[in-house]
Amino acid sequence: MFPNPKTLVVFIFTLLAHVVVRSQDPVEKQKVMIDPLNAMGGAASKYFDDVQFIPLQTTKESLFGRIDQLFVTPEYYVILDKDTEAVLFFNKDGSFHHKVNRLKFDRVFRTGSNEGQRRSIISSISIAATGDRFYVRSVFEPNVLYVYSFDGERVGKIMLPRYTQDYFQLKNGYFVCKQLRPYSEKRINEFVPFDISIVKDSLSAPGFYLPVNFRNATLLDDLSMHMNYFNRGPVDSVCLYSPDFSYTLYQLDAGGIQKEIEILLPKDLSIPLNFDTDSIYKGKRQEWLKGKSLVHCIWAASFVKNYLLMDLRMTNPAAVTLLYSPQSGRLITLDKIAADIKTAYLPVSTGSRSEMLFSDHENIYFSVPSVAMFAAKEAARDKHPVYPALLENYFNTQDRKSNPVLLQLRPKSNL
Repeated sequence: MFPNPKTLVVFIFTLLAHVVVRSQDPVEKQKVMIDPLNAMGGAASKYFDDVQFIPLQTTKESLFGRIDQLFVTPEYYVILDKDTEAVLFFNKDGSFHHKVNRLKFDRVFRTGSNEGQRRSIISSISIAATGDRFYVRSVFEPNVLYVYSFDGERVGKIMLPRYTQDYFQLKNGYFVCKQLRPYSEKRINEFVPFDISIVKDSLSAPGFYLPVNFRNATLLDDLSMHMNYFNRGPVDSVCLYSPDFSYTLYQLDAGGIQKEIEILLPKDLSIPLNFDTDSIYKGKRQEWLKGKSLVHCIWAASFVKNYLLMDLRMTNPAAVTLLYSPQSGRLITLDKIAADIKTAYLPVSTGSRSEMLFSDHENIYFSVPSVAMFAAKEAARDKHPVYPALLENYFNTQDRKSNPVLLQLRPKSNL
């Protein structure tokens, strides 16, 4: 157990001088064959038991720019808005509860601008395994988690391995970390030659998994990096890791790699075998991909009910969100779901909604900008849709400049 975070700054671990490679049980392997461009679409009522639109209350204090990250807890929708560098808490009916926007770091950070836009100090947030705190990372200290209570009080600090790029905390408290790769061959001796480390606390050495040969593998200057490498697995003690330039998903628990899920794509959509590690592509992978309509990575993957949910990144179209049923073998694209009476003729498909923001074991979450909501309402006027009370109030009191509306989709159980 960690010490009380209110009385002691917690340093969980540092990168050890030696590498501990854990032994583990044999890894279960599964192959899934899909064709994303021929996935099924159709009316929303065919695929979803429940569709909810949850307006996020707009006030002077709660107005925000965009949803950079969303987390759903039993009490709140928790949103990171990098534009205002605020973490906002909304109740489950969408009403505004409070926000935390005075985040304290150990140093004063200053950011420049990117194409005229100010860069945010905040890299990412996440909800702690205990469910009552949240972690904040800055762009200047990717291996440091500043720990905050939901009330906004800073209560501790956690040190991740030195070159942590991303992380996921399992419900049992273990951290699964994505190790940053070197920027160039000149620095490879500074880095541990593994993609994954898993650790419990400061008294235990990290275990390292998925070895990398930095002499041939893709280095940081040639990667098309993810925003998030980890998502929840089928149970809370497991997460899914989706690497760059790979179609294999790794199911990880505290003991290491539990399962490998290899996604088999049509040849004309696939990058070459061993694209990440073959020396013939060394230093020119990004250049090789230019102008090619290929799936270059699985951007995100998680389990919802018994389905595998995947967000694929391509050159054209840019993204495809898929729901795969292992039981029936059906592949459904969430980008071709038609609005119908189930959605009160409001948009649920690509072009109107955001990228996938969050998923739990029952639901998938997106957002829809208010300008798209009001445009859809006007377009469906002749259908005389009946809106739930929350939406009726939203349309009567808000406008196109109001906060986005959360879209919650709950798939049927036997697709």
